[in-house]
Amino acid sequence: MALDLDLTQWYLGERAGFEFFEALANAVADETASQKWLLLGGLESAMAERLRLFCDAESIPLPEPSDSTTHLDYAKKMAAESWLGCLNALEPQLQDAVQSIRSAQGAVPAEHAAIAADYLAHEEALLAFVTAERAGEDGSSTIESLLQDWSQNPVSGPSN
Repeated sequence: MALDLDLTQWYLGERAGFEFFEALANAVADETASQKWLLLGGLESAMAERLRLFCDAESIPLPEPSDSTTHLDYAKKMAAESWLGCLNALEPQLQDAVQSIRSAQGAVPAEHAAIAADYLAHEEALLAFVTAERAGEDGSSTIESLLQDWSQNPVSGPSN
């Protein structure tokens, strides 16, 4: 099934996203920026876990992450940028991701609608965070709110 590939790719992307944000947090000198990168890494990790639980319930095997360090190399490059420079680089990537996921929502089978909605919500939260931060506002509440919602609504399998 084609969606299985998407779910596995989403999972691998979330694992890489977590590693990216963690590496970025560890590479920057600014403690506030570091904490915000860790928050974003926490969202990526939570989404990866939601995908893992869903795939386990659906008996969809998840591959091991590759040995690629491209995302870590990108984090090292981004760490040399200012906070605003990093946000400016991330915003168009997130806009593209949100648009792509929204466009694909119609093709998602009904039994996978809930996990696909979670995936979209997490990308929208990342974009809202970046947009707020670029405007000089604290974007953390969007991420924290979604993580709080997910902590109260665990994934157990396909929606019926």
